[in-house]
Parts: sequence; C-alpha cells; structure tokens
Amino acid sequence: LDLPLQRDFPDAITAHSLLTHTAGFETTDIGDAAQTPHDVMPLTQFVRSCMVRQSHAPGEIYAYSNHGFALLGLLIERATGMPFDAAMQELVLQPLGMNRSSFAQPLPGPLQRDISQSYSDSRIALTRDYSQVGPADALVSTANDMAKFMIAQLRGHPAIEPGVLATMQAQQYAPYRTRYGISYAWHENTFRGHRALEHSGGQLGFSSYLAILPDDDFGFFITQNLREGRHSFERLLFELAFMGRDVMVNAPPDCKGDEPCRGDALAINSSSDRYYETRTDEFQHPTAWWATAAFKRDPVSGNVTGLFLDRAAYEKRPP
Repeated sequence: LDLPLQRDFPDAITAHSLLTHTAGFETTDIGDAAQTPHDVMPLTQFVRSCMVRQSHAPGEIYAYSNHGFALLGLLIERATGMPFDAAMQELVLQPLGMNRSSFAQPLPGPLQRDISQSYSDSRIALTRDYSQVGPADALVSTANDMAKFMIAQLRGHPAIEPGVLATMQAQQYAPYRTRYGISYAWHENTFRGHRALEHSGGQLGFSSYLAILPDDDFGFFITQNLREGRHSFERLLFELAFMGRDVMVNAPPDCKGDEPCRGDALAINSSSDRYYETRTDEFQHPTAWWATAAFKRDPVSGNVTGLFLDRAAYEKRPP
C-alpha cells in the first residue's frame, strides 16, 4: 500500500501477519471509536492519521490489533475497488444469505430500525457508538445470519473456494511451541479434548461470542445487549455441550412459524456432581435450573431451530 506508515522495523507487514495479529502493532483501543456515523473516517484517512506504532518486529509476538484489521480492510478496498462495507456485502454476506447483516455505518434503514437497545452493567440505557476500525468490529448481525456463517465454516459453501476453509482454520501462529495458537482471525481453544475455534466481540453495551468445533460439526453464537456476565455465559454453553449434561427443550405446541415464542429449557448435569451456575461463576451442587427461553420452529418440519435463553430469568426449581 502506498501509505506513509510509520515503519519501526524493516520486516514486511503482510496479510498473514495482519490476519494473525503478529504485525507488531501496539495494542490499544484509544481513538478507534466515534460518537456518530458522520465522525467515522474513511479507512485511508484513519490509517494515514491514526495508525499505531509497531512495538515489535512482524512475526515476533502476538498482539491483538484492531488497527491492524483496519489496515487489512484498506487492502481489501484497494484490491476490490469498493468501500470495505460494500465489498463485504457483495463478496461475503450476500453469497452466504446473510441478508440481515451489514458493516455499513450508519446501518441500512431496515436494520437500523431493528437494532437492539444496549445497556450498561447497572442497566442504564446507552447511546450506541461507532467504529473507526470497521473491518475489526463494525459488523451488525443476527443469530440466524451467524448460523449461516457457522454452517458455511463447518460444511463449506459454493461461494468459498476449495481449500480456503482449511487454510483459515489451520493453526497459523503459536508462540513458544504452545498447543493453542491463532488461525486466520480465529483463536484456538479446547474443551474436554474438543478443538474449538472462537472469537468474541462487542461494542458499547453489546457483547457476542462465536465458536465452532470443526471436528464435531458443531457451533454456537451468543449475543446480548449487555457486557456483564458474558464470559460465564460462554462457558455455560461449553458445559452444556461437553460435560454430558442433558438439555431438554420443551417448546409449547402452539409455537409455529418463524416467530419467537416462549417456553422453558431445563439443564441438568447428568454425568458429574457439579453444575456451573452462570450468575456466580462457581460450581454448585447438582440441581435443576430453569430459564425462560424463546424458541423458533422450522415451519415445515416443526423442529426447534433456535433457543434463546434469558439469563435474568434463571431460577432454581426442584429437580
């Protein structure tokens, strides 16, 4: 890129180093947000005026960098001749059928009308902020759209060239010969021997978490309009999936079509003497915990296709 970047080391900054967060840029959130969409700078202007310095040579260490992804987004703009959000819409979101997702700031009208209100940990309504590093964190989406993304990652898609997914999901960097490293934009983890690829995200008053387990053909996505308690909620899903816990979904018979409806979800630990309780981050003795939940059913098969737990509604009941 023909940009006056401050280069502190002679080693090349490559797409590989940007995707693996090993380009050596300092880690900071200072200056990466905007109060209104009109304050969001074009990527060229942001990179020219606000790019952080390198603290290490490329490839030397891992340091998560939203600024690095802004630079990667600018590379995509130069390669496609389109603004980043338009390139993502045409090349990724539309082919995957993610029609309720966008990187645009401001959002298109229908999505703008439907965006959730966010809250502070003390339950105070917050005014949404915007991103100067849009390629890193400006995506607004829905659970259904993210399910389409996960299915494409797990099973492939005609819009994704052969071999791309294997490259994306393979370990690309791991410091000091550690077992877990980073793939292209994914972070490696494991749970009960199952390899997971994960990424979290968030903006002011919002948080999200996405994980896929390629060897198990399984994935899940959580999003909430609150930052509090998100890490314990992430862990709960791993507990439900891989500690032998029975999950019984009792959807009411009148729940039909594509509209969410209410029901109950019962989760009981069936293979150990401990239960992970989301509100205290502590293991408790086994008991039954109920949560109010919203369900979606497939209009043809009648199968439950979505389960949305309400964390605030957890209550103990006799097992």
